[in-house]
This record gives sequence, structure tokens and C-alpha cells, in this order.
Amino acid sequence: MGDETGDVVTEKYSSPSDLSRVFPNLKKNKKSLEVTSPIDQFYNCVAWAMEDDQKWWEPSPVNFPLTYWPVAREGYAIEKYELMLASQGYVKCNDGTHVEGKTKVVLYVGDGGVFTHIARQTLSPKPGWSSKCGKVSDVWHASPETLEGPTYGRVWGYFER
Repeated sequence: MGDETGDVVTEKYSSPSDLSRVFPNLKKNKKSLEVTSPIDQFYNCVAWAMEDDQKWWEPSPVNFPLTYWPVAREGYAIEKYELMLASQGYVKCNDGTHVEGKTKVVLYVGDGGVFTHIARQTLSPKPGWSSKCGKVSDVWHASPETLEGPTYGRVWGYFER
């Protein structure tokens, strides 16, 4: 789903004007999302959330040579992403409210509780959230709900370290 969802974004997104097709919540407020990097296919949302723009993080059951996963590779169930976050020092928290000295991330799920996306809280370029959209650009978004919809599903939970 990490790679598969990324492909869905890549198919629909070729320029910033395409973002409202990928993220329908943008139709309510176009200023709630901004592209913050050029297209880069070498890292994904999980890597970006873990502050790594050098690897593609994915728990694919097959150990592809160009992917990285810090715990056992057992598929895309949301619990596998919780294990990965725990291995990186994250614990579940109540919400996405900014806490000085803490790094927060949010997980998204699609149908059946399958992971679709992860975003990291940021203060730059302004307070909000930062995401890597599949194989395309990094984006800043005002809230986790900005990305909810048919592409990434819904917010599932928040974690901090």
C-alpha cells in the first residue's frame, strides 16, 4: 500500500494544479496544501516521516534490494506500522496538538485497516504537517484532515517521540 498508494498519487498528479483531484478536501481551502519540493521517486512517505530522504521504507514481504524496513517484513496491516514506529521511539498519543520538544506523526488507513500514508508534524515552512506523496513531491498541509479522502483514507492515530 505504501508503494501502491504512491502509484495512485503519481498517476493522478503531474502538477500542483492536479492536487485537488488527489485530495478532494482541497476544494474547501486551496491554501491548506503547498508543494515544498521537486518530484523525487527515491523515498516515500514513511521515509520522509522518519526524516530520511535517502531510502524507500516499505514492509513488503519480499525483501527488495532498494527498500528498507527496521522490523520484520510482514505486510501492510496498520499494526506493522505501529511496530516500526515503536522501533523508532514513537508511542501512541491522543492527538496532533504541537508539544514543544516532541516530534509527532499521524497514520492513515484505508478500507480494512490497511496502511495508506504517514505524515510528520512540522513548524517549517509554517506550523502544520509535511508529507511525501508517493513518488512525487513533498507537501505541506495545514492539518492531517486535508489529506483524508479516497486516496489516503482517514486519520487512524497519532504518535510522538
